[in-house]
Amino acid sequence: GLNVSASFNSAKVIYIVIPVLIIPQLLFSGIIVRFDKLHPWFASERSVPWIGNIMASRWAYEGLAVTQFMENAYERQFYEEDQRMRTANWRKDLWLRELRNVVSGIRQGLESGASPPAADLALLHAELEREAERIEGFDPPISSLKDPGSVDLEVLREVDASLDLLVQHYRSIYRSAERAKEDRVQSLTATPALKRAYFTLMDAQRNESLAEFVTNKNDLTMIVRVNDELVRKSDPIYSDPVDRSLLGAHFYAPFKWLAGERVPTLYANTLVLWSMTLLFMVLLWLDLFPRAGRALRQLVRSRH
Repeated sequence: GLNVSASFNSAKVIYIVIPVLIIPQLLFSGIIVRFDKLHPWFASERSVPWIGNIMASRWAYEGLAVTQFMENAYERQFYEEDQRMRTANWRKDLWLRELRNVVSGIRQGLESGASPPAADLALLHAELEREAERIEGFDPPISSLKDPGSVDLEVLREVDASLDLLVQHYRSIYRSAERAKEDRVQSLTATPALKRAYFTLMDAQRNESLAEFVTNKNDLTMIVRVNDELVRKSDPIYSDPVDRSLLGAHFYAPFKWLAGERVPTLYANTLVLWSMTLLFMVLLWLDLFPRAGRALRQLVRSRH
C-alpha cells in the first residue's frame, strides 16, 4: 500500500490500481482456481506454478489451511496414522495399478515382436528406483530396464514379482496404521463419558469443508503421468513433497524443505511472507517504484 501511495500522486489512480493488485491475489491464491486447472503456460501437476508463488495470498491461505487441518485438537491425534493409511492405499490401489498397466503394455508389445517403448521403460525405471531408495531391502531389476534391448519377458516377470512384494508391503503398512488408529479411538471412547467428549471434540474441531479442499476430495483425478513420474493428486495434505526445494512443494503440503530440513508449512510460509514484506520495505526505502515511474514517463515523452 505504501509503495502504491508513493508511486502515484493522484488518489483516483490509486483507487484504480488497488483492485488491479487485489484481484490476482484472489484468483491465484489457490482456493478459487486450482493451480493445475490453469492455462498450461501457468499450470503444473507437480508443484505450485510461479504465478502462485509470487502471490502473498497463496502463502497466507495455504499456511492457515494446512495448520488448521493438521493441528486442530481432533485431527492431530490421528494425522500420522491417517497419512500412512492414505499413502499406502494410494500406492497399492492406484500407483501399482498404473505400473502394472505399463508392464502389461510392454509385454503385449514384446509378444507381438515390437520393441518396448522407451518412455514406458523410463517410467518403470524411475519409479522402481525411487522405491528402492525408499524401502530398505527392496531390490527390483532396475538395471535391466535401462536398455530396451535387454528387456524381455523374463525381466517383466521379475518386475511383476517386485510389484507383488510392494503390494504386500503397503498392505502391511495400511493394516498396521489402521490397527493403531483403532486402538487410539478405542482408548478415547473407553467409557460413556469419554465417548461423549470424543464426539463433542470431533464435532467442534473437524471442518468437513476444509477437509474437502486439502484432500482434493471432489477431484476424480487421483494420479497423473508426467514424463517418467506418476504424480499423486489425491490427499495432498497427507503427501510429502517430492521436490526438495521451498518453491517446489505441491499445494497443501504438510511441510516444506528448507536447507535440507523439514519445516512445518506454517513456519515456512510465514518466512516467505516476511521476506516479501522486507523486500517491499527495501523497495520503498530506495524509492524504486516512483523512480521507475518517472523514468518510464520520460521515455514516453522522449519518443513523442
